[in-house]
Amino acid sequence: MTLLKNKFQYVSIMYLFLLGMSCSALAAENKEFAQQPRYQELKEVINQHTGFAHLTRGMNRYTIEALRNKVTEADIPVLKALTEDEDNVTRMTATEVLLKMGIKHTPSPVSPPGSQSTTYQHYQHSQRRGYSRILPADFMVYVNNNTVINHPSPGFQPTILKTVNQFLGNPGGYIACYSHINQGSAYGVGGDIYVMGQIRLPGNYQGRIFQPEHYEGKDISQANEFKMMCSKHFPACQHSCWAGGDTGGWGR
Repeated sequence: MTLLKNKFQYVSIMYLFLLGMSCSALAAENKEFAQQPRYQELKEVINQHTGFAHLTRGMNRYTIEALRNKVTEADIPVLKALTEDEDNVTRMTATEVLLKMGIKHTPSPVSPPGSQSTTYQHYQHSQRRGYSRILPADFMVYVNNNTVINHPSPGFQPTILKTVNQFLGNPGGYIACYSHINQGSAYGVGGDIYVMGQIRLPGNYQGRIFQPEHYEGKDISQANEFKMMCSKHFPACQHSCWAGGDTGGWGR
């Protein structure tokens, strides 16, 4: 028994040692990538197309498409390095672009030594939760250019964000219905994209991004189910809307 116990302890120590060596090597590799001009160039693309729709910095469909349009297969190693960046938005955007390119890449589950950030995988797990609050049908928000908040503030004008509470249970959250049509919208988020309204459905949030039930980890902007749902509840869509989950900024 003592021999087995000592052998188990030895194996455990060796595993932790090798894991630490792996993390150190990964950190060194990512640091090397981070110093390359292409890494900084792609990170700047993300920063320039980051959404501030709900006063909280986050990625949306526009952010992902902007980065996807700037990369080729030659950028895959750089994209993988970006998934280990200290910035949550950078990590999530790079991961989504890799998925669009048909590459399922899981960031390291352990933060590099000395890093204060969490990995995308840990971020997803720790931020997974439902939205218990039921918003009113005529939800008042306040807009200044492409920034919208949920409380009065100097320089911000009040407007109604039409809200459909199709699901009243928990866990749940809201999808936003986006369009390139300005008429009939509540506000714009930049890039010729406007919000028509929001719909409450069963599901959970990954950070600030809502993921409807059965659509965990999927790009809901391509789902016909939600396109039809948006057109049904918001006629101003004119059958041109798509859905997004960037609604976590209202507070949970």
